[in-house]
Amino acid sequence: MRLRLLGTESGHTGCPALYATDRGTYVVQGKLVKDPEAIADLVDVRDDEFYVEIPQGLLRFAAGRRVSSFIAGPALASVVLGYEHTAFRLEQRDDQYHEPEEDEPYRRFLNGESARVTGWNDEWEQMLQSRSADGQRMTRVRVVGEPHSDYTRFLLALAAVNVPAGEDIRYLARDRARKLDLPHYDFWVIDSLRVVILRFAEDNTLVGAQVDEDPAIVVRHCYYRDVACHYAAPFTQYVRC
Repeated sequence: MRLRLLGTESGHTGCPALYATDRGTYVVQGKLVKDPEAIADLVDVRDDEFYVEIPQGLLRFAAGRRVSSFIAGPALASVVLGYEHTAFRLEQRDDQYHEPEEDEPYRRFLNGESARVTGWNDEWEQMLQSRSADGQRMTRVRVVGEPHSDYTRFLLALAAVNVPAGEDIRYLARDRARKLDLPHYDFWVIDSLRVVILRFAEDNTLVGAQVDEDPAIVVRHCYYRDVACHYAAPFTQYVRC
């Protein structure tokens, strides 16, 4: 049997690593599991089998691998807010996202009150401040029609709070976005390792998301991210125009 190195998480020396064999199987190089509790959870281990621990990211090197799943609710929030380094969001809907917690603040905004109703955005603002202080970065590009919808004006007012807290919010005119061939759907890119494509009902209520870790799909959306960020105007610049 011969091995072909598919990838490693630690450079060219040491483990962990993933190999393909010449007989349609894989060989994994990792740390031997010695924890008694973990060993007790193993099932049907034969005398000629060993067990090693590897990081989840190593599996992206598996040939032909595509990991895709549909998630919603708390599971979706956990994936998005589970970023360790960067989280990017492309937003394509400027006619209002139907988020229950926004209903009252949005109604008050339309009545001439501040977009920042006491309490409802405080937790998000504090989260941004804390994670920004730790070097974690959240960026979003909002594709908007011009002239602005009422909902876009509401989000611009809210961005005046979230941007100083550490969120990088940028704006891209819809006509310009069409010329850039950006996708027409909303998505997140988390740590450049997974793509979260958001799914909405006809009334713009979020119903869940498709999470994909296929390397080709991730690379394509990282390209979309880079193009969108390059051509979009940062919030402070956009509001001055």
